[in-house]
Amino acid sequence: MKLASYLAEHQISFSAFARQIGTPHGRTVERYARGKRIPSGLMMAAIVRVTEGAVQPADFVSEVSVPEVQVRKAA
Repeated sequence: MKLASYLAEHQISFSAFARQIGTPHGRTVERYARGKRIPSGLMMAAIVRVTEGAVQPADFVSEVSVPEVQVRKAA
């Protein structure tokens, strides 16, 4: 689940969640939620712990589509 969805679903403000994960700035959580910044390992662990696993590290990574590559067989 994306952090923004978690916060909206649980009606938690950026500032309140920041205090829960141990950072003094709600702006930092806003950046995480909007995909402008990826949390450090320690912050990621705190987010997973506080959300009881609802938000996972993979939720901060956008899916990337990889174009298909045609492989030619050697003659």
